[in-house]
Amino acid sequence: MKAEVLIAVLISGSLGAGTALSTEMKDMDMKSMPAKSSSSAAQHGKTTGVIQSVDAAQSSVVISHQPVPELQWPAMTMAFKATPQQLGSLKAGDHVQFEFEENNGAASIVQIKPAK
Repeated sequence: MKAEVLIAVLISGSLGAGTALSTEMKDMDMKSMPAKSSSSAAQHGKTTGVIQSVDAAQSSVVISHQPVPELQWPAMTMAFKATPQQLGSLKAGDHVQFEFEENNGAASIVQIKPAK
């Protein structure tokens, strides 16, 4: 079922900012997601979301985030790499604003803070 939802999202293209769709994409290969250019340069995005889990041992955080218009991404749940300092006091359920960099299918947190 998750694959069917993902395929429907990819086929339908970019979704509006008001969309409530949140597709589980925790371990998805992000290379298949559309980006604003086809170059291999890092792409930057920023959005808001809710922390689902924090894995300090893997230096990662799973966030259910809102759409990222600049990358043409719909709302989804995915893992981001993060430094120990960025993970700090983050915990499941926290609402956050964050900036990230996506490069060759890997997304890394650049800045993260509590949402207002």
